[in-house]
Amino acid sequence: MNIKKITSIEELMNYRDDWDNILQRNQNNNPFIEFEWIRQWLLCFHESYDILIYAVWHEQEIIAFFPFIKKKRLFNNFIYFVGFGQANYMDIVVQKEWEVQAIQLVMGELLRLKRSVFILHGLLDSTGTADAIKRYCTDHRISFHGSQTVAPYIDLSMDNFNDYIEKRMKRHGGDRKEKRLKKLGHVDFRSVDKEQLEAMFHLHEKRWHAKMDTSGFTKGQTHEFYKSLSTLKNEVIETKLDGLYIEEQLVAFFYGFVCRDRYVLYVLAHDDDFGVFSPGRILLKEAIKDRYSNQVQNFDLSIGYESYKLDWNTGMDQSNKVMMPGKGMLSRLIFWYIVFKDTLIHNMKMNRRLVHFKRNTLGRLKSYLYGMDATSLKRIGKAIKGFLFQNYVYEIYQMDREMFEKQSKSGNFQMLTVKELYEYPSVFQENMDQIVKRLFKKEQGYCLIHNGQLANYYWVNEAEVRIDHVDFANPISENSLFVYDWAEFDVNAIAELFKKNKKLNSIYVAASSKSKDKKLFDDQGFSKVHRIMKQTFFGFSFFKKRDFQIN
Repeated sequence: MNIKKITSIEELMNYRDDWDNILQRNQNNNPFIEFEWIRQWLLCFHESYDILIYAVWHEQEIIAFFPFIKKKRLFNNFIYFVGFGQANYMDIVVQKEWEVQAIQLVMGELLRLKRSVFILHGLLDSTGTADAIKRYCTDHRISFHGSQTVAPYIDLSMDNFNDYIEKRMKRHGGDRKEKRLKKLGHVDFRSVDKEQLEAMFHLHEKRWHAKMDTSGFTKGQTHEFYKSLSTLKNEVIETKLDGLYIEEQLVAFFYGFVCRDRYVLYVLAHDDDFGVFSPGRILLKEAIKDRYSNQVQNFDLSIGYESYKLDWNTGMDQSNKVMMPGKGMLSRLIFWYIVFKDTLIHNMKMNRRLVHFKRNTLGRLKSYLYGMDATSLKRIGKAIKGFLFQNYVYEIYQMDREMFEKQSKSGNFQMLTVKELYEYPSVFQENMDQIVKRLFKKEQGYCLIHNGQLANYYWVNEAEVRIDHVDFANPISENSLFVYDWAEFDVNAIAELFKKNKKLNSIYVAASSKSKDKKLFDDQGFSKVHRIMKQTFFGFSFFKKRDFQIN
């Protein structure tokens, strides 16, 4: 056997058929080592690395490719697999009967390189490549370091598929959340088309703008790489872009690859405004059903300990990273430094609280500091003032059916749905997440549309009187409503509620001590029933409630 180095994309193209033939013979289902995926990655990132692909010949036949790249540093070089930073899994491309001999030949060549450290990531236990490399190192007394990350997957060859889906959706109330979401508007599962690509990237950016995002999905070269891959489709590999839509608005997406009988979930995001409905879990259910119906056998949830993966998986693989030093003392010193750093990072990632603190808390802090402006300073000043001293006074009013004689003149208020939330973004988008949470809690909004414009709206809570500013919540009796958050008080809306609900006995409303609505409530015959006061001094809050006798 002998070795040939391939150091350019143009040279690599001459071996495309040999590469594809080996993978076809092995029935490869790892999308990241398919030739087209490798080619597109090199086209995008080759300026940052030197191509160092080894082709192994036996007689007149190519039996293996070792897809490496080299990153030059000041004192040493790092040797990685192609796809480093983007490929979740990697491997060598080799005829299985020649695997051991090819590894021995190429590793012997590689480890003679001076001032080099080798970092080979993404080697699954199930392929055996990591074990073969470790055995070589052990046999030749070469130092190495290995670490592992879980790689959960779903075996779709199961017999009880429908039972599996039903049981998984019941976890965390996923089935109930899906039903509630569908009541808010038309929900659709379909592929993300070319016209929706930017909406997909925008959704990812919205999801991660206040978090520590390490994927680079929406930035620079990596963004262009994902964009170019979005149309990848041939007889063995296809990029799948799955979307969950409500009223034609994208609220969750999956970016993944189907390679023969395996699907790999790669990048995902959902709209946090709809987070209470778990749109990611709903989309995952639909994607699993789609892959199952298209004869995919392995639904790979990709590496990591995220809770949704451990909720849905039926099996577990392990992804290995193997590191080795090249020849010379400098290589060994740098190698041990990298091992120490890798071990520290790996142990930190095992602490989920620490991971969430870095990703979420520090991410929000970073986003806040980068977005600091005059408005932000005003908010900080207001928060400091509120901590030192604040005084809220709210009054709660009640109207009983027998005391109300006003007849509705408008009768045009309609239920608020997701469609209206998107049609009038200037009114609702700023507080979309809070509005969606209200809908999730089965609180109902009503709106008045006049000449195509949103003229008025209000909200109804059937369970309690709740005033968030003073942290007040008080249950109300059956056949009562709390009406709140008016755009503008309209007595006709009160009349309409009594008219449409024959069992309704009482309606409650609330107003701050400085609100003009207080006089309107008095004029319309509402009775004052409670006064709620909250005072804050240096972070300590004091509450007081006064009840009034209804005349």
